[in-house]
Amino acid sequence: MCEETQRSQTVSSRGDRATVLVRDCGATTDFATLVAGRSFFKTDVVAVTGRQDLGVKWSPDGATLTIVIPESARNEKEFWKTDRVGRAKVVIVRR
Repeated sequence: MCEETQRSQTVSSRGDRATVLVRDCGATTDFATLVAGRSFFKTDVVAVTGRQDLGVKWSPDGATLTIVIPESARNEKEFWKTDRVGRAKVVIVRR
């Protein structure tokens, strides 16, 4: 059974939410940091192995969710789940 710990949450001007979570599924697996979008249903947007400091920012009109993956995570596995949260487009930026 996996445990999720919320790190942060941000709400768009349209009311969509994006939550950064760290998922721990036990001793035999690595941690994963993910961004979960929530409008009507929770949707995992992107996940990165390990405990990462992902940045999340909505555009002023709520039409775009930008997720920043830091340089420190460049060698980690990254999994895209969807490119939309509600009606908002998701953009990934790697720094």
